Amino acid sequence: MSLVFFAGCSGSDGKPEIPWKPTDVVPIGELGAPRGHQLLRGIIHEHSPYSHDACDDFPRFDHHCIREQNCIADSECPGDHACHDGYCVSKLTCSTDGDCLPDFTCPESLRNEPCFRDARAGMCASGQDFVFLTDHAAIFADFEFPEVLLYQEGDTLIQRGGVPVANRALCPDGRTVLVAAGTETYMMPIGLERHVGETPAERRAAYEAEGTAAIQALQAAGALVFLQHTEGWDISYILDQPIDGIEIYNTHFNLLSNAGAVLDLLAKLTSTPELLPAPELLLLPIWQENTADLERWSRASETKRLPGVLATDAHRNALPGDAGDGERMDSFRRMMHWFSNYLVLDPGEFDDQTLKQAIKAGHAFGAFHFLGYPQGFDFYGQSGKTILEMGDEIRTGDPVTLRVKRPRVYALDPEADPPRIIARLLRAQDGGWTELEANEGDIQREVGAGVYRAEIRMHPYHLRQWLGREPDNYLRELVWVYSNPIYVRPAG
Repeated sequence: MSLVFFAGCSGSDGKPEIPWKPTDVVPIGELGAPRGHQLLRGIIHEHSPYSHDACDDFPRFDHHCIREQNCIADSECPGDHACHDGYCVSKLTCSTDGDCLPDFTCPESLRNEPCFRDARAGMCASGQDFVFLTDHAAIFADFEFPEVLLYQEGDTLIQRGGVPVANRALCPDGRTVLVAAGTETYMMPIGLERHVGETPAERRAAYEAEGTAAIQALQAAGALVFLQHTEGWDISYILDQPIDGIEIYNTHFNLLSNAGAVLDLLAKLTSTPELLPAPELLLLPIWQENTADLERWSRASETKRLPGVLATDAHRNALPGDAGDGERMDSFRRMMHWFSNYLVLDPGEFDDQTLKQAIKAGHAFGAFHFLGYPQGFDFYGQSGKTILEMGDEIRTGDPVTLRVKRPRVYALDPEADPPRIIARLLRAQDGGWTELEANEGDIQREVGAGVYRAEIRMHPYHLRQWLGREPDNYLRELVWVYSNPIYVRPAG
């Protein structure tokens, strides 16, 4: 599939000349940064060929007999071989070329280059400004910077102290995507500026360690330490340890927890695809909130500031079949296009440290693009002359005014049924999020002490034309935007 960046310029009547469609990628500048700030779009929790289970479990071809075949199916390869990214690959390992069939070789060290190219192409084609990789230590620990930054010739390395710490990966259109390293092992440090440990064994031990000392060692290497798959962590660990944030949505957990809907979707892909939404909307039938993550976020936020992020968790290893458009359902590009995290920054140049500061501060929200791109979203507070951004904390005995600006769908087709968009103001309370106000316009409300976040929900009626022969099956209320909280603490 070929994706192009889309800007739906308005005609003289104010309507878009080219309405948005689900495959479009909207440039970040078209969405409207709030109150003179800068918006950046990116991915947090992403795997690459430096994770052992990426690329259909073949991120590398080390010690496997291979032959480049341009194959697309196992049947094109000899027995006991399978097709992986155009290569026929032996199922058993080898030591030398002599262990292989004629015309096959046994490489000692060989990265899966097609998958590597897919990972890089996906972040560019989905319009990301940054990607925080989170590769598993089993392979990640064996390789050095800048290789683990997906570096290739033409990129620009960010260096500190004469060593590379992050990478500006060059896209075909001349844009760059800032790539930072990290690992999902025991915990999930993002934005590592160096390995922790000199040898692979020392690094694995550091990445598999738990507790305060382990967290501090990762932070000393430049990382923010997040807890991945928040539903699996005890609330006491979240509260007691000096972590920097948690996930509030994870695609992988969504698929596992809604496995029945996933199986139904896969069955229809092969039997009755006309009943399904367009390929770019295939997350819609199976999407659900990660309620356990949101509950832990509520409980923890009443005690400590705790940024929440949306986790893509793409491996390109789960759904290899054609989604109906010539591309697999779980391609790097498609999963990165489904949703992103948005950082709210001061205008100007940025680097990896700028991004990490914004993430740690919670100056961020997440948006699900398969419902459309949100234009004009904002959530902030005001106490006297003090402006509170998402993630900010204030101690005061005076009321604080919170404002939620309800976004609109960018370049909405004027001929389509309009979506119903609902702005909500929520307060953390007893392990849940109590709704204080909800309406189909902006919200302004004075509040006292508490932890508050905004949420935008949508009934996506505008998608009807892309929802197959039975569109009403998919027209339900979904979350479009999650904000980070504003923390109003009692004075004293």
